[in-house]
Amino acid sequence: MAAAVITVNVTPSYRRSSSEEELTTLISGDWPLRQQQDLGPYADILVAVARGRVVTVREIEGLRVIEVDPRRRVQFQLGVCPPQALSARGRPSPEQMRWRRGEHWPVKAFHWSIEALCASLGIDSSSSTAEIRGFELSVDDVGNAHVWCPPGKTVTIH
Repeated sequence: MAAAVITVNVTPSYRRSSSEEELTTLISGDWPLRQQQDLGPYADILVAVARGRVVTVREIEGLRVIEVDPRRRVQFQLGVCPPQALSARGRPSPEQMRWRRGEHWPVKAFHWSIEALCASLGIDSSSSTAEIRGFELSVDDVGNAHVWCPPGKTVTIH
């Protein structure tokens, strides 16, 4: 099933040290839209990209388009990262989701399934994942584990 995948360019504002709360505020945004740009009522997935790499992937629970002549802006209400995409963080973004020099509109829309999105990121969408108290763990079919740790926390491996 195809989903509306929205990509936002967070390069100017993103810091690697951002907390999850700061990141959510940043990507929920107040994003400018082109006059003819239609995100549709069924935007499903938001991908935040900085410097050609995926910062995070989140489910879109809602969006609000604000029209103040002659400008249009959009704000997103976000959920959690879809389990299939947990290991997307830090991966190179697909070519279509990269901004080229001179591109100044920070929002792009695609009609892809979550499986197609994961495939474009080189992720096995059937991988096993878990999230516990802000820590995220993903184990793919080959047995590779990926762990994301909230800022200020540590991971100990035994």
